Amino acid sequence: MENIVCDDLIATDDDLCGIFSDYLKFFQRCGTAQHNRQPLVRNTLKAFNDFLLSNQVSLNHLNIEIIDRFLFETYQAKNSPQSYRTALRGFLRYLYHEAGIGNKDLSSLLIVAPKVSRHKPPKFLYHDAA
Repeated sequence: MENIVCDDLIATDDDLCGIFSDYLKFFQRCGTAQHNRQPLVRNTLKAFNDFLLSNQVSLNHLNIEIIDRFLFETYQAKNSPQSYRTALRGFLRYLYHEAGIGNKDLSSLLIVAPKVSRHKPPKFLYHDAA
């Protein structure tokens, strides 16, 4: 098996390593890991790692604009972007609180617009409501 060397806390091989692998272990150990969510979290971390590598951004220099751009470019066409956002929010919380990376908890800035789960939205949401 090939040794994986992590540069600047970002994995450079197909498998996750460094801080991403540490988070997955933490995620499984802390009791919030549901077996059906683990592949989603892993795939989200892998996509985030690839995005950071391709844009040459280190974890120490993350900001909400970079995270929003990642979510927009990667999960814009998906049916359920909220689950990916939740997976990323957990990782960002881990970075700040557990790993001590960054000067601000970016997870609190990662919010989603409310959804109206009705066939016909309330009238106050219509643009031409009279």
